[in-house]
Amino acid sequence: MDPQVDEMLVGQSVWSRREVESVRLTLARPSVAGQCGLRGRRARCTVPYRREPARMSFDIASILHHHRLTSHFGRWPSFHDAEVIDLHLWRGQIAPGDWSESNCLPVATASILVLRATQIDWRGPDVLATLRFHDVDSFRLDGFDGINQIVDLTISTEARGHFSSGEALPPHHIVSFERGVGLAAQLRCLGIEVVAAEPVVEGRLPRLTYP
Repeated sequence: MDPQVDEMLVGQSVWSRREVESVRLTLARPSVAGQCGLRGRRARCTVPYRREPARMSFDIASILHHHRLTSHFGRWPSFHDAEVIDLHLWRGQIAPGDWSESNCLPVATASILVLRATQIDWRGPDVLATLRFHDVDSFRLDGFDGINQIVDLTISTEARGHFSSGEALPPHHIVSFERGVGLAAQLRCLGIEVVAAEPVVEGRLPRLTYP
């Protein structure tokens, strides 16, 4: 495994140093690497993980249709070891002339496979969650690959100031896809929506459609 990923996992108390070293040594054995589906120098394997509730640094009520996802797990799920299956960016569309309510600012949509194995008290299948991020004004992406497994998906808020009346403006959401293997990303947006959350039966992903 990547030494930087090792340090990040240990620093976040997801794995101990002994567990990380154990996984590295195990994957070094050709017979084990083959069983784990090794692709090049990387493998997908079950590793020790302490199941903990998702870290909440945001108000879940601020996420539109959050119940579509929480109804499966009984809470906002852990995104540990989740895999980003699809990522779509749209610039939006703004008509010339005066501002219109039909205008649309940039949108990012991510389909993420949330694993049952990392949830608390969940015995159902994995779930493919489609999250949409509205009014995106900052987006950084690095390392998209054939496997894009994340350590976590974190959401925090950032103040934007106040209206002339003194009332606070709606805050920005800062969303971070913390790299495990492949993708790392961070975006800033004004709104988050759960578009869909579909059970994945026997590992068969729903067919994704594109605009």
